[in-house]
Amino acid sequence: MPTHQEISDQIKTFNIANAWLVQSEIRELPAILEENEQIIAAIQGASNRQNGLLVATKRRLMFLHKGLVRLAVKHFALDQITSIEFTSGLAFGEISIFTSGHKTTINRLAAAETRPFVEAVRQLTSPIFSGQLPSTSHANLVHFERVGSSQPPEPAVLEREVEQSVGHESVPESKSEEQTLALTRTAQRKDKKEQQNPEAGAKRTVGLPLTAGIALLPVVFAWFLLRQGHSTTARLIGFGWAFVWGLAYASSLNNTPTPGSEPNAVTRSVTREPLTAAAAPGDEDKQHIASRPGLSGAAKRMKLLYEELDGFRRNPEFLRVGFSSCCRYHRWKLNVEELDRRSGSALFQELNITAGDLLQLGQEYALKGGANTPLAQSLSSRIEQAVSPTSPRSGGGRAKEEGWWCRDVETWFASMRANEAGEYAKAASMVYEPACSHVLPNSTTGPELERRYYNFADGVTRAGFVRVRLTGGVEVWAPLDAIEFQP
Repeated sequence: MPTHQEISDQIKTFNIANAWLVQSEIRELPAILEENEQIIAAIQGASNRQNGLLVATKRRLMFLHKGLVRLAVKHFALDQITSIEFTSGLAFGEISIFTSGHKTTINRLAAAETRPFVEAVRQLTSPIFSGQLPSTSHANLVHFERVGSSQPPEPAVLEREVEQSVGHESVPESKSEEQTLALTRTAQRKDKKEQQNPEAGAKRTVGLPLTAGIALLPVVFAWFLLRQGHSTTARLIGFGWAFVWGLAYASSLNNTPTPGSEPNAVTRSVTREPLTAAAAPGDEDKQHIASRPGLSGAAKRMKLLYEELDGFRRNPEFLRVGFSSCCRYHRWKLNVEELDRRSGSALFQELNITAGDLLQLGQEYALKGGANTPLAQSLSSRIEQAVSPTSPRSGGGRAKEEGWWCRDVETWFASMRANEAGEYAKAASMVYEPACSHVLPNSTTGPELERRYYNFADGVTRAGFVRVRLTGGVEVWAPLDAIEFQP
C-alpha cells in the first residue's frame, strides 16, 4: 500500500490549483489505492455541490469527498466508461462521465486543468477501444473519439458510422454491438431530456431564511427564486409579493409632504427628530459631513479619542481592568467625560452625535471583552461615519478583478477570524456559494452604500469592506480595494 508521503509527492506533480481544499481527501488515498496502482492525473472539483478530488489511475476513475464524519467515494472502471466529455470557460470547467446509461458531472474545475485531465483519461481508455478488446467495442470507439465536443453525437450519425465500419471489415453485427449501441442511445436520450428540462434533475425548497428575506425585503431576496430548481408557483408568489411591496413603498413616498407644505400632526412631530421618517439611518449624517468644510477642534478631539479606543479595545490589560480608576485607561474615560461637558451640544450640532455615544461604546467593549456586538457595531459605524472628513462616494464603480463578494459583512468577518486562527481552509470555504456571489472583472456596481472595518487582533491593522448594489439589484459586501469607484 502506498504511503501518504508517496501519494503527496505524486499529487504535487499535477500542480492542482486548489490542492489545499482537498488535503483531507489526499490523506484518504493510501487506504483506497490498490498495490502498485499509480495515479495518472488528479484535479479538484465538485459533484452535487460537494467539494472533492477526481483521480485517474491506470485502472479506474475515482471521485472522493471527505465530510466531517464519513468518506464518500465514486468508482468508474475504465472499461465501463462509454464516453467522457468536457466544457471549459474563462475560469471553470466541467467534465461529464458516461457509464452504461448513467451520467456523472464534475464541475467547478480549474479551466486550465480540465482539458489535460480529459486527455490523460483518453490515453488510458483508448487502448481499450482500439484493438485490445474484440471488434464488438467499435461503437464505444466511435463515441469516445468525440471527447471534447459540447454535445454527444446524434443517434442516427452514430448508427451510420457503426454500420460503415462493420461493412468495411465485412464482419456481421453481433449482439454485443447492439447492446452497446442501445446503452449509448439511452445515455444520449437522458442527457437530452436533462438539457430540455434542467429543473427536473434537482428541486429546491424555499427554506425559512429565504422565506423571511422575501417577506421583509422582497425586492432583493425574490431574485433568488430564479435559481435552477425552484418551482413556478414559488416564483409567482415571491415576485407577486415583491410587486405588492413595491406599490406600498411607492405609495408611502407619494404621501410624504413636499417642502413648504403644511405637515399634519404626525409629520410635524417626526420632523423635530434628528432623522426624518423618509430618510434611512445615517442619511442626515452624510448630508452634514458633505456640507461642512472640515472638523472643528472638538470634533478632531472626538476623532482622536475614538481612534485611541479602537487601538486598545482588544488589549489584554484593558480586557482585564476596563476603566477602573487604578489603571491608565481611566484617563481615557475622564477625557471623554470632560469633552462631553465642554462641547457636548456643539458636537451634536456638528456631527449629530455626542461624546456620550463614544463613552457608551467604550463601556460596551469593556463589558463584552472587546467583541464587536450589534450595539458596538451600530455605535462605531455612526461615530466613524461622523468624524470622517469626506462624504461617502457617490459615483458607481467596477470590479478590479474576479472574486467572491458576500451578501453579509459578518461572513467576511468570520472568514477573517478563521484566517487569524490559522484555519485557512475554513476561511476560504466561507467566502463561497451560497453565501457569496461570483463577480467577474469589470463588473459594474452602484455607489458605495456603507463601509465597515474589521480590526485585527493586533489592534493596529484593519481591513475595509463596502456595501454596493450589483447590476441585478443584489446588495453585496466587497473588499475595499477590490472596487474602483468613479468620481
